[in-house]
Amino acid sequence: VAWGDETLDATPLVFNQVSFNLRNLFTRHTIRVALTPPAWMAKPLVLEGTLHGRSLAKMEEWHGEAQVGIPAIDFAAWQSWLPANAARLAGHGSVSARLKLEAGQVEALTAKINLAKVALSHPQLPAPLVLGRASGETGWARDANHVQTAYVRGMSLGESDGTLTQAFDLAWRWGAEEQGVRARNLDLARLATLAERMPLAEAYKSSLRQHRPRGRVDSLEASWVLGSAN
Repeated sequence: VAWGDETLDATPLVFNQVSFNLRNLFTRHTIRVALTPPAWMAKPLVLEGTLHGRSLAKMEEWHGEAQVGIPAIDFAAWQSWLPANAARLAGHGSVSARLKLEAGQVEALTAKINLAKVALSHPQLPAPLVLGRASGETGWARDANHVQTAYVRGMSLGESDGTLTQAFDLAWRWGAEEQGVRARNLDLARLATLAERMPLAEAYKSSLRQHRPRGRVDSLEASWVLGSAN
């Protein structure tokens, strides 16, 4: 299968060993897509999912999960086939992602990454992201009460010299009536140093340089409702 875009100055992108399998059993639908990009871009990738629903006209009734696995990918190799206004991403490693659908809406997104030489830039970002290494799990979820949580779990970040943080957890929860934060195993000094390579506004970076946080957060959990701390 070849994909080309005449608006881009790039040769057609050719995928080999492409397979598409769709099975329907009453309201249960399973899908599997496998394809092999050029070897210098990525290893073969597979998209699988199971969805339950009766009609596309009633998406509010649909639920299920889908996941994609990429055992090895070089993000910079794909840039020639992306629009000029797309984010510029570099780095190589493995990625797997999972999506959960409930009542026709995305309820959770999870990604496990193990990447090296990561660089991300976009005009809407206050600064580029530059990391020597990033490994762990990141995700977002929304519960039945519309409370949302964004988190990283078992995340380890590193600089180009090979220095790594210990794996840490960090989660931020927010909703109509509550907010909260959870953290585990945070090395404040190391993370403050890495903040210089994060897409943060210069005001935040300047504040970190001024206050020079030190120490370790072994475990933290805090929540507050309508401005009242718990």
